[in-house]
Amino acid sequence: MPPLRQHSDINSKRLLPQVNDTAIPAKKADLAIALSNTNQDVRALYHKIRTKEPTIQLSQMSETSVSRLTLPGCVEVGEPGKSYLEAALQLGVWCYAGLKKLEELQSQSGSIGNSGDTLLFGFAAVGTDWKLHFAYNEEGGGVVSTPCLLYLCIGD
Repeated sequence: MPPLRQHSDINSKRLLPQVNDTAIPAKKADLAIALSNTNQDVRALYHKIRTKEPTIQLSQMSETSVSRLTLPGCVEVGEPGKSYLEAALQLGVWCYAGLKKLEELQSQSGSIGNSGDTLLFGFAAVGTDWKLHFAYNEEGGGVVSTPCLLYLCIGD
């Protein structure tokens, strides 16, 4: 039986934020949320894309099967006592790479879309405290990753 856990890093340094021309190192997402091909409409869309571009990577992740799926969100999990800031930073880097990947795909396809309309989401989950974050491109090329004012608290 194959393992239930997979490890997948961001697949390219050019998808990572840079500081002084050096990519910020990134860990994998603890849990990525994918558009599954078990849905008939999604399966038809994936088939159409792969017919035209059989080797295309749709996500920012490096592991082959995961890179071929669309990943609109993720969860960064921390044990109780872990820094929320660390989880939020990892989530922000993952979202940054995802938004850059979408820009790359738009460029490859010749699409003239507004990448500012794209929104990724994720949760920074530390212990039982889950905070919802959104990430989007702002005008001028920056990426904003921000916690939502609403958050979930699981447990007592």
